[in-house]
This record gives sequence, structure tokens and C-alpha cells, in this order.
Amino acid sequence: MLKALFVYLLVILIFEMGWFNSYQYPNVFTLLEYLCIYAMFYFETTHRIIKGYFKLIAWFFTMFTVAEIIFFPQEDYLLMADYLLVIFMALLFFYQLLSNLTIARLKDYPFFYFNTGFLIYFCGSFFIFLFSN
Repeated sequence: MLKALFVYLLVILIFEMGWFNSYQYPNVFTLLEYLCIYAMFYFETTHRIIKGYFKLIAWFFTMFTVAEIIFFPQEDYLLMADYLLVIFMALLFFYQLLSNLTIARLKDYPFFYFNTGFLIYFCGSFFIFLFSN
């Protein structure tokens, strides 16, 4: 999980410092962001069926991204799909935590805080983005 988090922070640094022209390829950051967050959730999930859902969702999101880059380069549907999928993955991870009960103390489990942060950030950003357009 820490490797995926490091890659995620590196991707954010590259795009925010302007080392990569995100205006020319606006959906590249969204795809890389989603794939890094997907990797974090995938490595932390222990339930086999939920891992299968994560793989399927990542595959469809990648194909959706490629289709949007090729056919609809000026549309903003990709960002909303990214937010919804991260929210869905966070809720599935909470479901796994509550159904398995393998973690004795959630306050000592660091990914619980990451998951909560992802859920709060992406829920808030989704509704801000939804009502601003």
C-alpha cells in the first residue's frame, strides 16, 4: 500500500509542479489518480470477490478513459466517474471491514484513516463538481 501511496503522491507532485502539461492531456491525471487509488484499495482488500470487483471496475474505467480521450476530449464525465468509483471502492472497503471484523482496533489501522479521508474528500468534491456544472 505504501508503494501505491508514494506513486500517487509522485503523480500529484508532477502535475501540480507543472512538469507535465495537463492542459494538453486533461484526462491523464484523472486516470493515473484513479489507478493509484485502485492499487491502494486492491492491496489492502482481503476479500476475493471484492478484489474481483475492483479489477473489473479498473478495467472498465481505463476503457472509458481511452474512449473519452479519443471521442470526447472536451467533456467532463470522466472526473465524475472517477469520484463515483472511488466512493464505491471506499464503501466496499468499509463493508469488508465490518463484515470480516479482522481488525481489532480501527484506530490503530492506518488505512482506515486513508479510506475515511478518501470518502470525505471525494463525496464533497463530487457534489461540488455536480452542482457547479
